[in-house]
Amino acid sequence: ISENIKELTASRLSTIILYYLGTALFILLLINFILFDHYNSKETQLQEEYQGIANLQNEITQLQSELKVKKQFIEQSNVPENYAFAFYADRLACCAHDGISFSEVAICPVLGKVKKDKVIGFYNNTLHVVGTALNSTTFSIFLEKINQSAWIKKINKQVYVFDNENDNAAFELEIILNDATD
Repeated sequence: ISENIKELTASRLSTIILYYLGTALFILLLINFILFDHYNSKETQLQEEYQGIANLQNEITQLQSELKVKKQFIEQSNVPENYAFAFYADRLACCAHDGISFSEVAICPVLGKVKKDKVIGFYNNTLHVVGTALNSTTFSIFLEKINQSAWIKKINKQVYVFDNENDNAAFELEIILNDATD
């Protein structure tokens, strides 16, 4: 009887130990799965962020190379890099009186026609303006304001043609600019 009691006790003890050991193993595997899932989703998120950063770096590299090519073009064309295009366009608009409208404003216009195999040249410090005026008085006031401006060296070319049909005048100006923008 005492041997049967020992065997029964050992059997129950081993069953309880196996039950708790199995439960502990199941809980350990469950925790392992939860941690794996958490870190796997975190890794996926970090990989997506890394891919986004890599794409941005590639885009930055591409834009920098394009900028370098454009800077080289500007340097080879003798157009100053810090040329104040907006400055001259704003100043020209300030001089325009009611009745003056511009159809074309070109700052440092291109020399001749642009061809594939030729180097593009520019008229440096030149402003080419084409537009219309209601009458000769309006055009005269506009010219007077331009001539009094400090940012203009001189007016090189001036064409003024009155159109009787439309009752307005077309004009074309080639203005030589000063170097300073102040």
